[in-house]
Amino acid sequence: DWKCLMAPYLAPYITSPLYVMNSPFDSFSTSAILWAQCIPAPGITCTTVQTQLLKSFHAQFKADIQEAILGDEERAARNGIYSPCCYVHEQNVNYCSYDNFSPNCAGWSAQESGSKKWGYRTSVQVSDGRSLTPQQAFGAWYNGDVVAGNVTDSHEFFDNPTCAYMGKAPVIPGYPVAGTAVSDSLPCPTAAPTTPAPTAPTGPCVNGILNSNKRY
Repeated sequence: DWKCLMAPYLAPYITSPLYVMNSPFDSFSTSAILWAQCIPAPGITCTTVQTQLLKSFHAQFKADIQEAILGDEERAARNGIYSPCCYVHEQNVNYCSYDNFSPNCAGWSAQESGSKKWGYRTSVQVSDGRSLTPQQAFGAWYNGDVVAGNVTDSHEFFDNPTCAYMGKAPVIPGYPVAGTAVSDSLPCPTAAPTTPAPTAPTGPCVNGILNSNKRY
């Protein structure tokens, strides 16, 4: 079953300790899965519909990751989460920071080249008042720090000042003009397809608001 490949369904059955680092505004997920047509940045203001789509994705992601990784007493005791509200794909590695399209790999500290390139110095404030970078949070959790086991950003919409995105709107592969302006509409056909729809979504016209399986 395809669900066995998807983290929300798979993670609850993994008994090895997991420390998941993933932004609800992952730069890959928002473009390639959500098909977002606008990413807010200086000089770019998203429409109400575009903003609501991103906020809905954030709320769903936040609920899903909490349930999958920390959803019961056993999982909460062995697993951890670092979820900053940053427009970024990976913050635990730095090998792909050469990418000029979007913040792909920023590294887990402000000293890494990816973070310097995008001007990120990512940190998230936790319940005891500390502000932890990805590196600090993982190290603390690994050494038994319970608070560092649930680092969930209180910022909700690209407003964490330690990872302010200053770039451009995304260009979605296969749709050369999509995302080049905040008012672009999805390139959906006006007529319904004549053949049966595939079981897995293949584009934004199939996905609807989020995805046909109601998950990211």
